[in-house]
Amino acid sequence: MFKLAPEGAETVLYALCAKTNCADGANPENFGPLLADQAGNLSGTTVNGGGGLVCGGGGCGTVFKRAPDGTETVLHAFKGGSDAGSPKLGIIADPSGNLYGTTLEWLDGQFIQDGHGTVFKLRTEQVTSDFDGDGYSDILWQNTGGEVAIWKMNGTSVIGGGLGNRGPSWHAIATGHFYATGHSDILWQNTNGKVVIWEMNGTNVVGGGSLGNPGPSGHVIGTGDYYGNGYSDIVFQNTSGEVCIWEMNGTTVIGGGSLGNPGPSWHPIGK
Repeated sequence: MFKLAPEGAETVLYALCAKTNCADGANPENFGPLLADQAGNLSGTTVNGGGGLVCGGGGCGTVFKRAPDGTETVLHAFKGGSDAGSPKLGIIADPSGNLYGTTLEWLDGQFIQDGHGTVFKLRTEQVTSDFDGDGYSDILWQNTGGEVAIWKMNGTSVIGGGLGNRGPSWHAIATGHFYATGHSDILWQNTNGKVVIWEMNGTNVVGGGSLGNPGPSGHVIGTGDYYGNGYSDIVFQNTSGEVCIWEMNGTTVIGGGSLGNPGPSWHPIGK
């Protein structure tokens, strides 16, 4: 991805396939321009990449967004089959920010060349607790013994899956998009204060790690994308009432700070 100034000076804005298995996309062979919004974000498509071994081994392509600070976020990684793959003609947006485009067709790992393809709509607003990236919110459960399970949802249809048991001292506090993969991840906190992320793909734990320990008096009270870069951040509140944010990129705390103290009698709603 590049910028060309009127006098001919070129600036590389982002080099694709910078992540393992080209999870950030590869080969932007589309015939449409990048889409720019009023905030300065650039969105586009790639015909390959997105991770995984599908669609010939290089991934089935992506829809991506590049923020003004240089951060690239994969909005959707195509999986082949009924999800299709290889978006090739760029994207357009409606007034609500939803993105629309077309794909070639991949079915069970095979490219079907003639007369096939899809038209897709991509909601740019991240769906809460969507562990498998299908656009539907799922339900995360934990019992008093510490066992954790996910119900993958489609309306009232449930496909259940267990995740195991971290023990009763660990609590699944919140979900968030800490890796900007389109799949929700799980944020844990131990009774001693330690904080951990599980990076999720459906009911599979595919990564994550420890974030450190704010101490047992620092409680996670919510997550949200407070810096607008596509990555979820973490909000803590101390027993004294003080509130702070950890700005996150995966399991790395890259910034943040105190928001002040509304007092210990105030607690967030809709966290």
